[in-house]
Amino acid sequence: MQKRGQINAYFVYAVLALLILGATILFGFSRVDDVEQTASKAQVLSLKSKISNDISLMADDYGSVSVKAYNVPEGIAKVCFKDTETKQVSAGLASAYPLLREGAEENNNMFFIYDNGLIESFDVGNVEVLGPHSICYSREQGFVKIKLKGQGNKAQINEDFIQEVPSGE
Repeated sequence: MQKRGQINAYFVYAVLALLILGATILFGFSRVDDVEQTASKAQVLSLKSKISNDISLMADDYGSVSVKAYNVPEGIAKVCFKDTETKQVSAGLASAYPLLREGAEENNNMFFIYDNGLIESFDVGNVEVLGPHSICYSREQGFVKIKLKGQGNKAQINEDFIQEVPSGE
């Protein structure tokens, strides 16, 4: 017989079980979020690596032209390039994205501009951008398509950067 004012042991066990279950669920959700962030970083590095490799291959192949399609991860709004020979981006890009200046001064020549305004910059090899020496292209339906021309020691990207979605991919 239970005395008045005493708590039933089953109640205590139930509360402890709920606390343990709640902590486990919170821990699990935080791990899932960490896995998603790691996967997103891997996709960005994979895109950077693919573009860098294609630029290196095309740079050595004088006169050849190749159109490459790249799947751009969710969250990246624009992919930008800057001529390797210049230390600055065009005035229009610099005013729209002031952080691009810092990456350009560090000799980086490819930039990912994220939806949240963050900018990540990379050096992807010797690139020549005709015209204003820098250019940005918006992610369209998850893709960008780039026309590269080999110049013997650098790859050329110019205004006829193709922005349509590849068919069947």
